[in-house]
Amino acid sequence: MEPREPEPAPPAPVRPRFWTARRAWILIAGTTVVITGVIVSPLPGPGLSILGPIGFGILATEFAWARYAMARMNKQEAAVRVYADRVAGQISRWFILPVVLAYWAGVWALATYGPIKPVIVWALSSPAFIPVAYLSLRIAKARAKRRAERHAAFIRAAGTTTPVPLD
Repeated sequence: MEPREPEPAPPAPVRPRFWTARRAWILIAGTTVVITGVIVSPLPGPGLSILGPIGFGILATEFAWARYAMARMNKQEAAVRVYADRVAGQISRWFILPVVLAYWAGVWALATYGPIKPVIVWALSSPAFIPVAYLSLRIAKARAKRRAERHAAFIRAAGTTTPVPLD
């Protein structure tokens, strides 16, 4: 008996290129979420930083251009994270508290004595604090990573597996 050749796999189903009701609803839903994020961005809270990726995630389920945009955003975010880690690695942890206190003292002074209405100052201060908070987080994470590396090196050098206090 001769060995039989395997049967060729059936062709993959081709998605229709025409607009369907599903595509239209996904476009409406995703766009609505992104626009809502843009509208609520000046208000306290995350706004576009949360609703933008959610909206693009909805759009990416059906549209190639949204998948491409999300891939580019993820690539840019990774580049920002690498840069922030490099900067955070050079900054002392003692930098965090004074910067945070100075930021909120400046916001308080502007709200109390400034020409702008306090409700506007406080509403805009939270989104403006995101870079300060992000850098503070990266500093703390860089410090924790360095401490874990020192701890692992100490364990290797001591040749023991028993837990050792970190600081």
